Amino acid sequence: MKKLLVILILLLKVGETFSQTVFTDVNSLKNRADYYYKQLAYARAADLYAEALKKKKNIKDCDLNRKAAVLFKKMSRYEEAKRCFENIQLSGHALTAQDSIDYFNILRAINDPKADTIFTKVRSRIVLNNLFRDSLYYNIFNLPFNTAGSEYCPVQLHKGMFYVTEEEDTSVVRKYNALNNGGFAHIYHSQKSDTGWSNAVKVDFDKKDVLHIGPVAFYDSLKAIVNLCIKGDQEPYRLELYSAEYDESLNKWKYLSPVSINNSEYSVGHPAVSADGQQLFFVSDKEGGYGGTDIYKSVFRNGSWSEPINIGPKINTKGDEKYPFMTDDNILFFSSDGRYGMGGLDIYYADFLFKDTIVVNMGFPVNSNLDDFGFSYNKKNKTGYISSNRRSNGRDDDLYMYTENKVFFDLSVFDDFDKKGIA
Repeated sequence: MKKLLVILILLLKVGETFSQTVFTDVNSLKNRADYYYKQLAYARAADLYAEALKKKKNIKDCDLNRKAAVLFKKMSRYEEAKRCFENIQLSGHALTAQDSIDYFNILRAINDPKADTIFTKVRSRIVLNNLFRDSLYYNIFNLPFNTAGSEYCPVQLHKGMFYVTEEEDTSVVRKYNALNNGGFAHIYHSQKSDTGWSNAVKVDFDKKDVLHIGPVAFYDSLKAIVNLCIKGDQEPYRLELYSAEYDESLNKWKYLSPVSINNSEYSVGHPAVSADGQQLFFVSDKEGGYGGTDIYKSVFRNGSWSEPINIGPKINTKGDEKYPFMTDDNILFFSSDGRYGMGGLDIYYADFLFKDTIVVNMGFPVNSNLDDFGFSYNKKNKTGYISSNRRSNGRDDDLYMYTENKVFFDLSVFDDFDKKGIA
């Protein structure tokens, strides 16, 4: 499963010795799981929730099942998440509205036919079928950078491709992604020529104690806002945003400066910047949002970034909204698992030029029954890039390019009575 959230932590030792020290007065598996969940040690928390659910007395515990289901879903442990929601129903309780959406997305991820039944109860089969209506509009291709690990969030700049990939080095200190027990990540770069793409190389970074880099959003040629996680004095470590500039000749970042919206109490990440560099969209898990992670916006005024504002319930849901991308013509693309769609994280778009913003699912084949995210678009040649774990049953992420097959033509309209043209 992809790097769904914007929080990364470093765990030096999460073992029995630590457990015994911390939990001298907390003995239950559920309380221990809750503790690790609050500490963002999701892999450890998920294992403890699974252990707690093996006990018969806990099977009818709705709170336990709901917490475990949400966490299992984030970590692509879909069968376990499915059982949790079924436990809630078997205990005589009804699923909440968000439970139903989460349950639906889980069933879609494992191709369970029950998903269609749930969808038709809340929408209609016609709406579900419409998600496949434009399947001939796009061609999907694998990019040559994919490995057995996770690659995600591809962005093309000039003739270069930037993307994020997990680090495999586990020497000295084992590194954890808060959600999928994987390694911290780094940005890689490849250059395109007439003969194809060059071998990807890691982009150098001079700053010390950097645990994680990426994704990145470019504006005004080589200027960028980049995601970092820097080792600090306290855990969990939060993702932050830094302004930077990419030096093509040296293949490294320079002029690094922390963005003023960073906060030690929550993470900010997944940057998207308008073409003029004046609007910054990002994702955060700060309190007061509509769900797990929401998309926020800040404006650059008088040399600094304004106080972030939540972009509202038309975009954000009780689920997770992630990986925004803003086009030059003010269309916001993002991923969400808080709606009935194809399953997992789906890519949506909304045109911010219109007051009454309508959120549109991109449908198949851009979206799949699993997680699709990290969208970027090149308007000049009408090609886009996405990341998805569709090929690996949710185990890791790969990079894809898509091209459009749409045909555009000029249309003249005439009045049937006097044959005069109508504007």
